[in-house]
Amino acid sequence: MRCRRLPGQVPGGESTMRSHLSPLDAVFLELEQDDPTLQLHFSWVAIFDPLSNGERPSLERLRDQVRRRLVGNAALRRRLSMPEVQGDALPIWLPDPDCDVGLQVRYAHLPEPGGESELMAWIGDYVSQRLDRSRPLWEATLLEGLEGGYWAIVGKIHQCMVDGVSGPYVVASLLDFQPDTEVDMAALGAMIDAMGSEVDNGVLWRVRGAVGEELSGGVDAGVLPSKVAAIVSRSRERFEAFRGELPAAPATSLNGPTGIRRQVATVEMPLAKAKAVSRSLGGRPDDVALAATAGGLRKLFASRGEEVERVRVAVPVSMRRARESFAFGNAVAPLFIDLPIAEPDPVRRYRQVAETVAELRSGGTEETEALLETADAPAPLIQCAYARLAFTPGLFNLTAASIPTTPFPLYALGAKLRRGIPLGSIFSGHNLGVAAIIYDESVHFGLIADADAVPDLDVLRTGIEEAVTELATVAV
Repeated sequence: MRCRRLPGQVPGGESTMRSHLSPLDAVFLELEQDDPTLQLHFSWVAIFDPLSNGERPSLERLRDQVRRRLVGNAALRRRLSMPEVQGDALPIWLPDPDCDVGLQVRYAHLPEPGGESELMAWIGDYVSQRLDRSRPLWEATLLEGLEGGYWAIVGKIHQCMVDGVSGPYVVASLLDFQPDTEVDMAALGAMIDAMGSEVDNGVLWRVRGAVGEELSGGVDAGVLPSKVAAIVSRSRERFEAFRGELPAAPATSLNGPTGIRRQVATVEMPLAKAKAVSRSLGGRPDDVALAATAGGLRKLFASRGEEVERVRVAVPVSMRRARESFAFGNAVAPLFIDLPIAEPDPVRRYRQVAETVAELRSGGTEETEALLETADAPAPLIQCAYARLAFTPGLFNLTAASIPTTPFPLYALGAKLRRGIPLGSIFSGHNLGVAAIIYDESVHFGLIADADAVPDLDVLRTGIEEAVTELATVAV
């Protein structure tokens, strides 16, 4: 089961796997180790059609496919030299000579009857567990037992390895792009060339790393190792300066203490509905997802007897405009927008959201733009400070992310990927996260929450569904 060298692997390639952490990677590790409630990984759920021949999906065949995709992929075959950041002593990335696909790719069976409630409960338990820092910081599980013969690959990858923009493409690189062909590296390279339009989002370079070239630690990986610890330390000071410039978020019941148990839910919206709304009312399909989230939150707060005027959402965005060196890699930082929860009219609510997001896309809100324009620090330092902002209670109420995906269907073991659920991280004092991904003519929402702080997550789920229906009715 070892990640042995296979025919076609470049001799001596293992030596290129040794590299130092970027400052941002080190900050993520430090934040997680200092807070036992944090699980800093991106998770995904990929649900596949039943196999056409009626057979069960083969764990050994999946492991073999993953093993072949790891050839030349330095990033997924390395581990940390030590499990924690210890003051100025930082781990480095080392090749893992004991990389065992049998440990990285596992098997589980969903409890009967294998319906949606059993699936969501299983996923909630799965994402509540941290990755083992003694091994490569990713894993996947072949999950059988779903109703109707469906099956899934559920996985997670640490945030110090990828961001929410590049992560989905790393996942896609482990799957197939045709139903009956285990695509080789040349075919994956052709796929990447066809995705040139994504370069502005800073993902193309990451995809290239995922399919054979060395995947760097991020935009700031060129910083000398001797300076990384200093940048991490200085980012704490820069973070304090940034925090002083941002007003507190509204107080809501979503922002109490955070535990270690997670629960999840999902909503599926036809992409045609989102496009019809954006054509009728302006904006983009992403705006429809965010406005639907606002509608769902309105229902959630009403069910709690809570009057909330607005909530502040941390939205991961590219910082390329502010710092050209952020063109590639882990170039994401949180900026903040307000959702108008008290607005009862779904059309006015949507238009307010779309206008706010358009302002963010064009250069950011007044507060965040001022922070970026006046920042006189190097890009890695600003990036680390913004990462710390994401973990600061009181600055925002929840996270919402739009996750990119491939523009064509994906397959595994000959079966089509039918449904995807993206799941991010929630941070201490921020007990709800929403992510949305467009795949195969649908918008798939992934909702993740602290199980104790948001036991009524299903109310939010139904509220989002109702908000989508309201908007779609108006757009007819």
